[in-house]
Amino acid sequence: MEKALILVVEDSVSIGQQLKVEIEKNSDFKVCVATSYKDAEKIISERGDEVFLAILDLLLPDAPDGEIVDLAMNYDLPSVIFTSDIDDLTRADAFSKNIIDFVVKDRHAIANLDSIISWLQSNLGKKILIVDDSKSICSMVSSRLVACKLNVFTAGNGLEALQIVQENPDLSLIITDFEMPEMDGLALVKKIRTEHSREKLAIIGMSSVDNRALSAKFLKYGANDFIRKPFEPEELVSRVRTNLENLEHLQKLRHLSELKNTVLGTIAHDLRSPIGGIIGVSELLCSELKDELDAEYYEMLSLIREASGDMNVLVNDLLDISAIERGKLSLVKAEHDLGRLIMKRLKIHRFSGQKKGISLETEFASVPLVTVDGSRISQVVDNFVTNAVKFSTVGTKVLIRLMVEEGKVVVSVIDQGPGIPEGEEEKLFKSFQKTSVFPTAGEKSTGLGLAIAKKIVESHNGNIWVENNHDKGAAFNFSVPLR
Repeated sequence: MEKALILVVEDSVSIGQQLKVEIEKNSDFKVCVATSYKDAEKIISERGDEVFLAILDLLLPDAPDGEIVDLAMNYDLPSVIFTSDIDDLTRADAFSKNIIDFVVKDRHAIANLDSIISWLQSNLGKKILIVDDSKSICSMVSSRLVACKLNVFTAGNGLEALQIVQENPDLSLIITDFEMPEMDGLALVKKIRTEHSREKLAIIGMSSVDNRALSAKFLKYGANDFIRKPFEPEELVSRVRTNLENLEHLQKLRHLSELKNTVLGTIAHDLRSPIGGIIGVSELLCSELKDELDAEYYEMLSLIREASGDMNVLVNDLLDISAIERGKLSLVKAEHDLGRLIMKRLKIHRFSGQKKGISLETEFASVPLVTVDGSRISQVVDNFVTNAVKFSTVGTKVLIRLMVEEGKVVVSVIDQGPGIPEGEEEKLFKSFQKTSVFPTAGEKSTGLGLAIAKKIVESHNGNIWVENNHDKGAAFNFSVPLR
């Protein structure tokens, strides 16, 4: 299959050849160079249907007044101006003729041309919807975006737009006017955002209405951007490009995140069995050989058991965070008495508290049964209490409180530790994030527990938050709905 063609019209032979070499090296395109208007006219007449993009110098020996732009436009060639300098008048004239962009001849020229070519390639197959009751606006915007290799749909009002969105769930961008019959732009954005997130479908609002608050309203209703009419064609193309590139970056990040979660899940799953074997064997040896080994060897064996236990906690956390971030956290809900569930977990944690001289105290109100996944909520309680003990000093207490508040059951774990350093609160519920505070007895921490707890609580339609008292401790809280 023949490579698509990029036409370079440049009277400098050396510059033309340099562009040819660099573009062909960095892309899959063939480059054809014309050094005059006459040469360009011949190439376009013979091979115009092969041209993916025309790169045009405005000052040619036989066409010194930019006539090459008119030639390219007559053949509907997507075009970029390549010039040493461009004044406002020339710029306005060029953009009025539907060029895509311009590139100045400087040390960044090759990189800038490569960027435009890559963007146009990435646009192939992308769907854009223009919503405006003005046919002239739809036509103008469409012609600009078609030149950018985009597949453009148009609608005259919000209801027509919704039908097109339903029929084309793979739309990348919607540009919508405000004032339209039947359904205005704000109502359209609000409706679309009930099913399509900003991260997967970009929306640009536009309007000529003299209302400074309108742009803010569009953004608050869910638009990604806003452009005020009348706008310069260059601004339109720039905003469309920025929004599409942002979507592409987000898609790449989602893909990398999914890949990371798959790798983490696979590694953790493969490690679970051998670590379980090490734990089993070390526990057996500790039990069977306790009286036969001298103190030094027994201590070494105990260290193996403890280290393998720490590894097992990390592996389980990795499996949990991997499943959660892939949207595969499964819940088995049933009615539970949260007070009884918490007391059961505290029986396990009292021993670790006693080792550090930390008392665990409770303050429970009468709470109705709640429908939750008991195992997962226990995991949240374990994390809160473990952290409270881990970061508290000898002789302090940890209070576990249970109460009903505004139709929700609230669980709070309040410690008397060092609190959260100012400015570090945002790290608490993120994966692999730790604050600058260290456990008071050198305990291990993966930086995953609170991130897992947050996802578990949110999957129950609950909330999780921290109340920080800085050097006097912190209260970690979560709530779940009563019904």
